[in-house]
Amino acid sequence: MVLSLDEVDSLGTIRAEDLRRLAQASPRVKRFLDESVYNPETGGYTRNGEAVPYAEIQALLEFEQQRLNLRFEDATTSYLDGETTLEEWERKVAGESKTAFVIITLLVFGGLALLSRNPQSRQIWKQTGETLREHLRGVNGFSMHVESGDRSAKQLQAYVGYKARGIRPLYAKLRKQAAISAGFTEARRFLDPSSQHCPQCPGYERFEWVPIDEIVPVGEACDCQGRCRCRVQYR
Repeated sequence: MVLSLDEVDSLGTIRAEDLRRLAQASPRVKRFLDESVYNPETGGYTRNGEAVPYAEIQALLEFEQQRLNLRFEDATTSYLDGETTLEEWERKVAGESKTAFVIITLLVFGGLALLSRNPQSRQIWKQTGETLREHLRGVNGFSMHVESGDRSAKQLQAYVGYKARGIRPLYAKLRKQAAISAGFTEARRFLDPSSQHCPQCPGYERFEWVPIDEIVPVGEACDCQGRCRCRVQYR
């Protein structure tokens, strides 16, 4: 038995009373936020007066993605071994997804205390919640295929890896929102020089500043999806 859509949407609702607990869920991100200073006017971080390199943010995203993937894999192994039901698997995936989405939102906006004082806090959490519920509806749809026998164990294992990569597109979407909130109107997009690129991403690169809405969001409309390593700068 799989969850109903009402149950899925309830699990995907981010409640104020959950935020403080979820904000503690990643010691590595919490340490980064404690040691760094967020500047809402630039959307960037400094530490000891120096700008935090973008590579450090990328490493945090990679760590959180891998952490989420491991939790998904553990839940999937338990289900495939008959230790849990499909509904329990779905609830576990939903809970881990919510935690990860909250952590990424806090990383974009400087932590819970700063985000709570942000005049657009309600809109920010609304966007994260909408993205989370869309993510969980996809999981629910896949669960139905599993229940009917249309998907194999191997396909289920591949699917959870794909869903864990949703962290990067979420980060990119929220960074764009933060940039617009800071008054930025232009952006440019670069390829990661150390990565292999899909056929689409080179066509999205923009060396000159263009209106923000002309930039294709990272992880969208490309074969990379959640593996995309392109970078967007704003001004």
